[in-house]
Amino acid sequence: MGWQDALGLVPRLVIVPHYDAIPETLVAPLVLAAPAGALVVGIDEDTALVGRDGVWQVHGRGRVTVWRGRRRERHRVGSTVSF
Repeated sequence: MGWQDALGLVPRLVIVPHYDAIPETLVAPLVLAAPAGALVVGIDEDTALVGRDGVWQVHGRGRVTVWRGRRRERHRVGSTVSF
């Protein structure tokens, strides 16, 4: 089956909703299987990532986790994230 485009709003972006409800040991295989150059972004419950033109800001109670290959970044409310 493989990977398929979804909404196409941000190219090469993989979104994992309810990230805080999923053990990272289950997310790790997804991160490793993502297409080359893709970013895997986990968005916690009660959290949103809002933006445009490549600059995004975290809103809500949780955080956003960005996987760039095997490197993980965590962003809390008010933080900006660039893709």
